[in-house]
Amino acid sequence: IKDDKITREDSILLKKVEVKIERILKKNLLIDNFYFVL
Repeated sequence: IKDDKITREDSILLKKVEVKIERILKKNLLIDNFYFVL
């Protein structure tokens, strides 16, 4: 039971990290495209 809780929390943390990375990548892509247009 404890293990299940830990893995669930870990998966939630992982998802949060993935979302942050996605946002950062998207921001970088937007910036790259912006400069490319300039």
